[in-house]
Amino acid sequence: MFDDLSSSSDSDAKDKEKKSFLVPPKKDSRSWKEKPVHTLLGGGEAADIFLWRSKKKSAGILGFATIVWALFEMIEYHLLSLLCHVLILVLGVHFLWSNRLYLIYRCPEFPQVALDEDTVLQAALVLRLEIYDLFV
Repeated sequence: MFDDLSSSSDSDAKDKEKKSFLVPPKKDSRSWKEKPVHTLLGGGEAADIFLWRSKKKSAGILGFATIVWALFEMIEYHLLSLLCHVLILVLGVHFLWSNRLYLIYRCPEFPQVALDEDTVLQAALVLRLEIYDLFV
């Protein structure tokens, strides 16, 4: 009697699990020739830039690419030279930034610690003997 109830509740749970699955969305049956170009390019911001819907971003990218082309082709500037100059500029900015922060936020001065020479020699002797005992 109890077995029948448990088996029927198990089958009900299985039926609910089967019904709870989502149906996959239908694919667009149109061919690629019938779809808009914006959709074919992904439909996002990149498609907007390619299709000049975002005019400022598209013009900025075109201007940057033109400057890079002019540097490398017309002026015969080399990539390694550009990389070195950029790294020197970054190093200079970092140096100036760190010095400016040092002038604004000065670190507190700590008192100097002075040890006697005899104390240091005694500690070195003890340390040397301990290391020697470890190897022997």
